[in-house]
Amino acid sequence: YLKENVGLLDESVMNEELTGFIDDGLMLPELAARLRDIMGSGGNAADFVCEILKFTCFASADEIEEIRKAVNGCVDVRPGIRRKSRGDFLFGNGKYPAAAEEYLQALSANPEDEENLNASIYHNLGAVYAKMFLFANAADCFQKSYSISRSEDTLRCFLVAERMQMSSDEFAKFI
Repeated sequence: YLKENVGLLDESVMNEELTGFIDDGLMLPELAARLRDIMGSGGNAADFVCEILKFTCFASADEIEEIRKAVNGCVDVRPGIRRKSRGDFLFGNGKYPAAAEEYLQALSANPEDEENLNASIYHNLGAVYAKMFLFANAADCFQKSYSISRSEDTLRCFLVAERMQMSSDEFAKFI
């Protein structure tokens, strides 16, 4: 789970319930003690997760370093960026409804004056909706993104989403 869901990990993974399960349920008191040391000394989620992966040999040294970078990259004080990162991860893994929810939460958590981030979130939310065949929603998101960013790629995505929900004649009139 830890290795395959890096984008979902944050400081909440560091808790006594998990270390207790590792200690009592899995009968790995040495690992549990190391994890408690990390939690007690102000370690971060990356240290915690990587210790588990190293101890259990579920990942190679190179994979563990990549995971460390990914978990550290996910820790951002701004909730909008954090939610967008989670949405990107979920989208990349085909979990479209969950990704859409994360992007919507990112938009509600993000200040309106962060236009570039909002444009990116709207674009990605449009892509999620398109994958879910919700072309009207996709077009709306792409249009919002384009109104902020003026990106030609976003404009193309908007036009494709519009075309997917219209007949040929309707689209010709629209254009």
